[in-house]
Amino acid sequence: MSPAAALLVGLAREHSRALAGGVAVGLLWRGGQLAAPALTEAAIDRGLMPGDAGALLVWTAALAVTGLLVAITTGARHHYAGRAGYGAEASLREALAGALAGSALGAAERTSRVTGDARAVGALFEAAPSNVGLVVALAGATTALIATDPWLAAAGLAPLLALGAVTVAAVPGLRRLSHALQQSRAALGATVGESVSGIQVVQGVGLAAGLDRRFAAESAAARYAGEAFADRQAALAGLGTLATGLGLAGLLTAAAWRLPGGSITPGSIVAASAYLLLLAPAVQGLTWRVSAAVRAWAAAERLAGLAASAPQRPSGSAGLPDLARISHRFAKRGRGDGGQDKARESPGAQAYSTVRRAPGPSATQDCPPDPRPQPGIGEICGLTGHLVFEGVRVSAADGTPCLNLDLAIPAGQRVAVLGASGAGKSLLLALAAGIDTPAAGRVTLDGVAVAALSPEARRRAVAVGFGTPFLFADTVAANIALARPDAVAAEIEAAARAAALHEEILALPHGYATRLGERGLTLSGGQRQRLGLTRALLARPRLLLLDDVTSALDAATEAQILPRLAAAATGRTLVFATSRPAPLALAERVLVLEAGRIVADGAPAELADHPLLRAMAAGGEVR
Repeated sequence: MSPAAALLVGLAREHSRALAGGVAVGLLWRGGQLAAPALTEAAIDRGLMPGDAGALLVWTAALAVTGLLVAITTGARHHYAGRAGYGAEASLREALAGALAGSALGAAERTSRVTGDARAVGALFEAAPSNVGLVVALAGATTALIATDPWLAAAGLAPLLALGAVTVAAVPGLRRLSHALQQSRAALGATVGESVSGIQVVQGVGLAAGLDRRFAAESAAARYAGEAFADRQAALAGLGTLATGLGLAGLLTAAAWRLPGGSITPGSIVAASAYLLLLAPAVQGLTWRVSAAVRAWAAAERLAGLAASAPQRPSGSAGLPDLARISHRFAKRGRGDGGQDKARESPGAQAYSTVRRAPGPSATQDCPPDPRPQPGIGEICGLTGHLVFEGVRVSAADGTPCLNLDLAIPAGQRVAVLGASGAGKSLLLALAAGIDTPAAGRVTLDGVAVAALSPEARRRAVAVGFGTPFLFADTVAANIALARPDAVAAEIEAAARAAALHEEILALPHGYATRLGERGLTLSGGQRQRLGLTRALLARPRLLLLDDVTSALDAATEAQILPRLAAAATGRTLVFATSRPAPLALAERVLVLEAGRIVADGAPAELADHPLLRAMAAGGEVR
């Protein structure tokens, strides 16, 4: 038994009472529907045609009782169907909770599994009583039609049998289309979820345009998949209507041929027509029910394989277009140090051993030889990193001042920003990065308003390292190279070494090609923080902004990183917020913020007696 079948059988056993009740009531409901044409035939041939009022009254009363039975069982059937369907859906969600919580699937993908897939399976159980009744209707109406008159049955059933064969033949295609539709919806949901959750990273590295293109592509894919599935369903529905009309026309033609000879009665014609009209919607309903069953089976396969399969986003939309290329570049690469014993390397190190060690562009290659402005590039040529806040004012929604700054930071200076929680440190960095814009004043980089830079220019000029970086559900390499999609392996590796992360990446199952879970679920807090720092260092910006990027590191790792960070920041403007004392060793200048205002500004030695610096020198952290 396949995993999907085992899942469905297990749910059926758990909700067997509701299913059994629904099936029993459904059989009574269909039985009443099948009895109605025979009772109508008797009322016509035994009461109406002979003029027997008593017999007509009896058969009419029998029809009324049958109608009452159908009405009662219709309500009861829906009652049991709801219990079975929504009960199975709830059981499925509860059973999946543990597997989903421990998986590396993104939030949108988990939502798709718990809601969309679980609902599709629940809908199958909800329709189970009707599906059993459908089979009974097909078998009963066909048998009754043949018993009424074989010639009428042959004429009326031929188109419906052809429709049934077409429907069965269409099942594999419907299944493929259903899989494509569910996968495209999951990809679209994942893109939306990551775009919203990682908005700071998206804005900080100028990915908005790329995400817009990716969203448009995945939205179009979902649309085309849905349209293809709907078109296939529509075609089958149209064939069903055509088959019904042809069947009824054939039956009446045969009746016109047989009635003059007395082979059939008027009541038999009415009954045969009623059976055919009962069969027609059943056969047409078979089309829709097959489609629903196909969707439910596809959902059951996705859910049943959740625990066993490695979680990954649908292929073709695993990351931004550029990042997918980077991920592929690292798929079969490893270290290539040459002198190390390959037998002792991790799988990730071995997989990374064939990297092409191409040198990256030098700092002078940031600008093209042609001095004429070029989109996204000409704007930043000649930038040195001189950062100025001119009359910057930011207030909360209620008017409370958040930041009030007039500040100039010369190119190449290293500035530490200190302050208690809520003092405005992160807001200052967000303004410098162009992630936020001031209500008044402006922030300029070498005289150019940061907000006026194109996303490409900003990505090349400014890089931000967040204390809690957002990591996409993509490979390690792709996450590092967000700001530099064209970075070669040697550059990515050098940035990881500067953040003391290279060896730990190689220890991962597939090294730099290892796929991360939602928000880097598979990494520790310190590893996530260093990966965010690696991303910022790889960008080689004029202005490097770091927001408490060592807060999750132990003292030994922090001491290992700081000298490398100092070397990487050489020739660049570095502005960093910190709550720990060790990073102050990087600073040439210290700014102390209180309630959004600079209350102290000077060299570390000049501010040594400031209460905040004394507290930090004593080994404390500022929170």
